[in-house]
Amino acid sequence: MKFSIIVPVYNSANFLPDCLAGVKNQSFDDWELIFIDDGSTDGSGTILDGYARSDDRIHVFHQENSGQFFAREKGIAMSKGEYILFLDSDDGLMPDCLEKLYEAICESKPDMIMFAYRVSYDDGKEDIERDMIFSERKEISPKRLRENLISNNTFNALWTKAFRRELFEGDDTDYSALTGTHFGEDKIRLLYPVTVAKKIIYIPCCLYRYNYRQSSTMHRFDSCAIERMLSKEMFSLCYEYMKKWDMDSRFYHEKIALYYLRNYLSVYFGFKRKCLDSEDKQAFKKYPWRKRIDKKALKPRFVFKLGARDIIRLITALMNL
Repeated sequence: MKFSIIVPVYNSANFLPDCLAGVKNQSFDDWELIFIDDGSTDGSGTILDGYARSDDRIHVFHQENSGQFFAREKGIAMSKGEYILFLDSDDGLMPDCLEKLYEAICESKPDMIMFAYRVSYDDGKEDIERDMIFSERKEISPKRLRENLISNNTFNALWTKAFRRELFEGDDTDYSALTGTHFGEDKIRLLYPVTVAKKIIYIPCCLYRYNYRQSSTMHRFDSCAIERMLSKEMFSLCYEYMKKWDMDSRFYHEKIALYYLRNYLSVYFGFKRKCLDSEDKQAFKKYPWRKRIDKKALKPRFVFKLGARDIIRLITALMNL
C-alpha cells in the first residue's frame, strides 16, 4: 500500500462527509484511510463506523479523549502505507493530491515531500494559495527545515507534507506533557522526522484545502487555551533538539527566543482583543501573564532584538496593565 491518510476526529460530524469525499475522489486509489475517534460525543464515532463497513480501505479506531496529538500517534501506529499523510477532519485533499505525490515519489524517492495548500474561508472570501514558494520541484536541505522550525511558523503544518513511514520509527521522545490539544503540536511532531530525514523535496502544487472557520477561533477568555498556546512544552522540546542538531549556539538561541516572545505577544494581544464583556476583561486582567512566560527568552540580549514596538508591547503584557 502506498499511502496511509490519518484523520483525528473530535466532534466533527458535520464535516465528515466532505472530508471522506475528498479522499474517495482521489485520482490515485492505492490508499488506506485511518480515522481516530478521539472520544467524540456528537455521533462522529457512529458515522465513522458506517464508513468503515462500506469500504474496506477505511479503518476506524476509538479512544478516550486525549487530544489531536495522541490521536495522530494512534494513527501512525496503526498505519501500513509506505507514506503517511495527515488530514484534519474539517479540511480536504485536492483530487490529484495522491497522484502528484506518487509521481514525485517515483521520480525522487524522497523521505519527505512538502507542498502548497489553499485556504478557503467560510465567509465567502476568495481562496488563497499558501506556501507556493518555488515554481519548480526543489530539494530542501534538512538543516534549512530545522532552522525554520525554531524561528517561525512557515511550513510547520503536518498536513502540508507526506512522510515515509519509517521517519516515525525509533522515536523515544517523551510526549507525555502534551496530553490534550496544544498549540504547536505540529511543530513538535516534526522535530524527530526532520532529524532522521535524508532527502526532502518540495513540489509546486496545491494539494490540500485548509478550511478557515470563524467558529473555530477564540471568542472568550479561556485560561486553559492560553496555557496551550503559550506552549512551554513545545519550546522545551525545541531546545532539546537544537542540541542534537548542533544548533546550541547563541545565534540559534536568539532565533527561538524571538519566536517565543512574538508568539507570547500574539497570544496576549489576541485574547485582549477578544475580551469584550466585563467578565472576560476581569479574568484577562487577573491572569498571571508574568509567571507564564519562559524566563529563558527574557534575557536582555534577546528582548532588545524585538524592536521598539514589540518591546513596549512585551512590557505592557508583563505588567499586566
